[in-house]
Amino acid sequence: MQHSNGYTGFTLVELMMVITIAGILLGMGIPAFGNYKANQQTFSTAESLVSALNFARSEAIKRRSTATIAPLTPNWSDGWTVATNGITLSNYGAAEGVTISASSPTAPIYNRDGRLSAAADISFSITVNSHSSASRCVKITLSGKPTTDSGGC
Repeated sequence: MQHSNGYTGFTLVELMMVITIAGILLGMGIPAFGNYKANQQTFSTAESLVSALNFARSEAIKRRSTATIAPLTPNWSDGWTVATNGITLSNYGAAEGVTISASSPTAPIYNRDGRLSAAADISFSITVNSHSSASRCVKITLSGKPTTDSGGC
């Protein structure tokens, strides 16, 4: 914009209006980003658990032996391990800021045919500690195939 005195640029009022509008837009976007981050956290943890379950299942079939996926501590959120015949095959790290609760007190065990050796399906509920609305469910059917869905179990 050119003024009568020959100077170009923005006035203080124009600059304050731009800053105000930017602040309003930023204020509306921050809560949505928090929900996005919480949803991504549950998704990432669920996919890591499904990956470990698929790995345990494939190792049970490949080795023609049982394979177990168990928590490193009594709390699944502290990480889990895949083992067969007392040999640890893989460790998975802790899920920060996430709570994982299992429907069964026993760890999932895969038979040598890749099926789950349990009386019923096992499910894991994954929620973010700061956003209880962000949750996912990982379910293992008796056939041994893990699936994941958004929402609680």
